[in-house]
Amino acid sequence: MTCSDQEETSRLSRDLWVAIAWGVVAALSLRAGMTWLGTEQFVRLASVLVLPWMAAFFVWKRNVPLRTVGIMAAGYVATAVLLVAYPFTDEHSDTLLLAAIHTPILLWLLTGVLYMGGESRPGRRRMDFIRFTGEWAV
Repeated sequence: MTCSDQEETSRLSRDLWVAIAWGVVAALSLRAGMTWLGTEQFVRLASVLVLPWMAAFFVWKRNVPLRTVGIMAAGYVATAVLLVAYPFTDEHSDTLLLAAIHTPILLWLLTGVLYMGGESRPGRRRMDFIRFTGEWAV
């Protein structure tokens, strides 16, 4: 085993442990939400409790510029505030259902920007994200 092979193995091992750590934090966040939030609020906020931790891993992994991280974090916070502040009280309205369906999609797209390392142009990383999305969905 050469020195570069050892470095690659060490890097992959470190990446795995960091990913596991972020996964544990996401699971704890989700469990805390299940414990402390009511059912309706939990349905609204489930993706807000999980996806920022995956985004944090991509920020660490891709060395995303601070400006991009700030803009994406503002998107996550704005989404969470809107979901908490909006009154989903009308029994005959499908607004809660629509919010619960579309929030993960919005947050996944924000996470995709971080996966791509803040790049906005079409290229290899965008296709990598599309491929990653397909693998993640399967």
